[in-house]
Amino acid sequence: MILQNLGRFSSILRAWLVTFSFLISDSLGDNVMTAAQYRLRYAITENQPDDLRIGKLDDDLIHTPEVRSTELFSLLHSSNYGALRYRLRDPSSLFVLDEQTSILSTKQSIDLEGLCPRYCRNGATRAQLVQVVSVLYEQRMVAMVHVEVTVIDVDDNPPRFPKTIPRPYVLHLKEVIYRVGQQVELPRAMDRDVQPDHAEIAYRLESVPDDQTNALEVFHLIARNDSRLMLLLQRDLDYEDVKSYRFYLIAWSPSQGDRTRKPFQSGSAADFHDKLEIQVDVMNINDISPVFGKSLYTVELPEDTQVGSTIYKLEATDGDENSTIRYTVEDTSDPDIERLFQVQPTGEVKLKDRLNYEKRTKYAFSVRASDGEFFALTRLEFNVLDVNDELPEFVSNPAQLTVQENKPPETYVGQLFITDRDSPEVNGHVFCQEPEHLVGKQPLLFHPQNNPTAEQVLPGVGQIALGAPVSGPEHRVYQRFDLYSRYSFDRETDPHVQLSLLVCTDGQQQKDSIFIDQNAVSELPRLTGTLTISLAIADQNDNAPVFERQYYEAELKENSPRGTRVVQVSEFKRCFQDYLVEHTIYYITDLFYVIMLAPSEATVFFISVH
Repeated sequence: MILQNLGRFSSILRAWLVTFSFLISDSLGDNVMTAAQYRLRYAITENQPDDLRIGKLDDDLIHTPEVRSTELFSLLHSSNYGALRYRLRDPSSLFVLDEQTSILSTKQSIDLEGLCPRYCRNGATRAQLVQVVSVLYEQRMVAMVHVEVTVIDVDDNPPRFPKTIPRPYVLHLKEVIYRVGQQVELPRAMDRDVQPDHAEIAYRLESVPDDQTNALEVFHLIARNDSRLMLLLQRDLDYEDVKSYRFYLIAWSPSQGDRTRKPFQSGSAADFHDKLEIQVDVMNINDISPVFGKSLYTVELPEDTQVGSTIYKLEATDGDENSTIRYTVEDTSDPDIERLFQVQPTGEVKLKDRLNYEKRTKYAFSVRASDGEFFALTRLEFNVLDVNDELPEFVSNPAQLTVQENKPPETYVGQLFITDRDSPEVNGHVFCQEPEHLVGKQPLLFHPQNNPTAEQVLPGVGQIALGAPVSGPEHRVYQRFDLYSRYSFDRETDPHVQLSLLVCTDGQQQKDSIFIDQNAVSELPRLTGTLTISLAIADQNDNAPVFERQYYEAELKENSPRGTRVVQVSEFKRCFQDYLVEHTIYYITDLFYVIMLAPSEATVFFISVH
């Protein structure tokens, strides 16, 4: 029969009674009597409070048709009703039975999830608890009642994430690998409720307060058919954009909004969910190439830059955090690049050898910046700046200056060019003068040519440009002199070579030079060179030959043959150059003749005797 609820906490559904027969032994002897056996069934929901009235056994028995026409029925309706006693055959920790009133109550709150491992068999979602009750009349058992209490599940357990799951739950996902469409499994919550619809769990994502990363636009939650919970990426992960995301995974019971369907539901709706913080740390991998700020870096270097110094520092940027960039020179066929420059892995460029503006003014090469997987290229160009480090040089035209003896003073003998390998920017003027103690006394007259042109052709050297510097050594004419002899020279009395001195100083002498910055005049160094120029005196045939003696005496033996050498005479000339003397035969007498065999020698030979 279906029992009525007793009190606010009673949720008894029904009780059934079935009559059985069994034999019991009389405690006084071997008399055996047959006692009726009945079954009462009750149903309660779990988690009911202590002392919940489940049923009153005598009332439930008397309303059972099977009890009619039995001794028990008679006793229940007789005046001896109060003499019946109801006792639990075995002690119980869950139920208590009033011996006189036959009221069966709970001794404590019953938790179905705690009973199921033992009492829920074959996948059952209810626990069947059986208590055997003896009905006694005057110490005699008149009936045995099998009381079966069914404990019904209620949705009383909220979803909970296992305590073994760390909080926050951290995922380490590598950028580039985790792109749109990739899935990552998330931990699931657990619900201890026995009934399947009570154990159902729903999930959702929830933003953390003040989320600046818009995490819920990046991640989406899906449940797979195999009940796995997956986090779906809706955007590519990029460490350089967002390094970490935070959001909550909410597990909740979907039945909480349907209280009409779950009348036995207990607990507050706010308590029926669990929150797990999820932290997604994006792991950086090398997915970005280094980048140079410019495709060409131009650096100006004075040619006197100290060897070993750092002349530039290359810096490429890499969006990857903690990336290491190494710098190297790209392959180059220019031997000067390897000789002069060293690019260190850190990007520092050092000078290995001395620069020389006069040899080369520009160097360019490519540099590679590599992070181990990707690389970038740039061009590094060094423009060498000239400094005044070259002495003035002197070039004469012709190379050997010569003047004929006896030429009058101020005879033109040639030109003198004052050159300098330094550029006009640092060497806008060359100032030349004779030593003070030799002014007016030297063999040469120096007549400067004013206002030298920007371009001059220097015989034996080539075209000399005073304009912009070009690569390679070159001479620039800063001053030109016309050279004249100061005196008339006699080679027979004067030195064969006449020496003259000229002192020239380069650098920015005049502030009105068009080649210099006027504010830097005093800062530019000056170098001095001294020229010793020679003037050779050329001989002329300006002196007659003269015999060494005015009188020669010789002896000749008689009978000497024809052609006998009698005597040799010599002459000399005051000219230092050997001029040709014609071979002349002089007939002194019929007996002798003279023949000139050399420019300064003559021999007398015997002809014949008459």
